[in-house]
Amino acid sequence: MAYGGGRRLPAAAADIVKSADWEAHVRDKWRDLQGPVCIFELDDVNIRDFCQGDIYLVEQDLLPVVPRDVALDVLQLLKAEGLENAYHVRKEMVNFKKVCLNVYQEADKLEKDIRQMCSFFHSSDAVLSESGDYHIHSARYTELCQTRNACKGALGVVADVRRITKAVCCVPRFPRSGVPSMLVEAPYCMTAWRDVERATYFIEHGVKGWEGRLVG
Repeated sequence: MAYGGGRRLPAAAADIVKSADWEAHVRDKWRDLQGPVCIFELDDVNIRDFCQGDIYLVEQDLLPVVPRDVALDVLQLLKAEGLENAYHVRKEMVNFKKVCLNVYQEADKLEKDIRQMCSFFHSSDAVLSESGDYHIHSARYTELCQTRNACKGALGVVADVRRITKAVCCVPRFPRSGVPSMLVEAPYCMTAWRDVERATYFIEHGVKGWEGRLVG
């Protein structure tokens, strides 16, 4: 049985898996281990009863059912195929997702503070134009507004990154369960995509076109 890069499943392991009593052998071992459900009854519901997240668990499953030397050969093959690295990457993605949430929460507080400052300085800093027909906002108020807009934009991006990362981390282990809708609909469901789309429309059609779109 060949894998990527020309690597093959050890012959001894292949022979064991093909043997007529392989399933009965695994079921016997599984009963000895008192597992929640035998691996042969695995489905998209009871898969949640199985531990996940570390190559040690694969080793734990292999060693009771095949000779140790065969199990080590299989584990070596799996590591060469990148399985161990995949576990490490997933752990780091979970950590990164948590970091994104923390950054989002802190940035959200900052945006709220800036919004309050914008409200405070909206009128207090404004001065009348020479004609007296309109008010001119101060440089301080303008800078606050620009900072708030930048913060809001960053919030949307961080939220998108977190949702995408979470969706990747939540890809079901059972193949028939499909993938999270976020991964199917991306990038069109992302906040940043909608912002870019609106900005592009505004640039192409100008203020009047944008106002017409809002009315429509």
